[in-house]
Amino acid sequence: MLTYEHSMKRVPQPRLPYPLAKTETQLAESLSTEGYDTVAIVSDRNFVPSYWPSATRGFAEVDQSVVGSEHNSDRVTSRALDVLHRNREQPLFLWVHYYDPHSPYHQPENTTRFGASDADIYDAEILYTDRALGPLLDTLELRPDTLTIITSDHGTVFHPRPQTRKAHYGYDVYTATLHIPMLFHAPFLTPGSRTAVVSTLDIYPTLADLLPMKDAPALCGESLAPILLGSATEEPRTTFHQFYLPERAARDGKDPLVKVSARDVRYNLILNREDGSYELYDWTEDYFETENLVASAGHRDAFLRFCLLYTSDAADDMQ
Repeated sequence: MLTYEHSMKRVPQPRLPYPLAKTETQLAESLSTEGYDTVAIVSDRNFVPSYWPSATRGFAEVDQSVVGSEHNSDRVTSRALDVLHRNREQPLFLWVHYYDPHSPYHQPENTTRFGASDADIYDAEILYTDRALGPLLDTLELRPDTLTIITSDHGTVFHPRPQTRKAHYGYDVYTATLHIPMLFHAPFLTPGSRTAVVSTLDIYPTLADLLPMKDAPALCGESLAPILLGSATEEPRTTFHQFYLPERAARDGKDPLVKVSARDVRYNLILNREDGSYELYDWTEDYFETENLVASAGHRDAFLRFCLLYTSDAADDMQ
């Protein structure tokens, strides 16, 4: 993803998801132009080109051979290893997509059973996928000059007060939904962990610096290369997020940008654009964000600081 949802041009059609307009540049398209062989391995029907063409646009090869089989992480890894073992002259950009830790929740075979609840079965699916990833990561570890990135599109939330949330993800910008892993590994990177908040929008500008890419388009994220290479100290960061539903405009004539969020290492401020209300949470103390601090005198400075951010150029770009 190059930019925020609201600025992406889409082509409305009778069903979702709407495809991106041809004027929108995908990462795989840019890397293909840079001379990379681009391969995607998708594991669920929602990501096949016939259903959602934008998800894999720009990939010269889309392997969908494991689609249709449940708990297919081991087969996804097998397909990825086949791709890695091919002889090629071009550099490779490979997207390996795992989908098993996802609803509907079913206990994987030959995997620890933690219990009968959806949360327990989800944990089992994570364990199953984690084990399936092992052989792929071991192979990547042995490849010189290989950069590996592990991340996700969202968290799955089993909230202690489920009645206060809609579904496990997809309808909010709370921390538990936004908080995902992001790991970079390469022989040339400095090992370590980072506490600063970052965004998946940072992946593209980071790749543009590390690869490097000659013709990277204008990007909304921030390159993490200086931190990953150990040449810069971490500065305080604020990330911006959106709950955006393009179908609201096409079908109902409503503003598709429903909510926006600004997060730092402690706070998450949410603005509901439909009714103008705010929610402020100290997610380090209240991870599931159950206590709204927006009227708390002890957190007034944080609220005002975030409100100023919403009126800054960075927030203007997002809103």
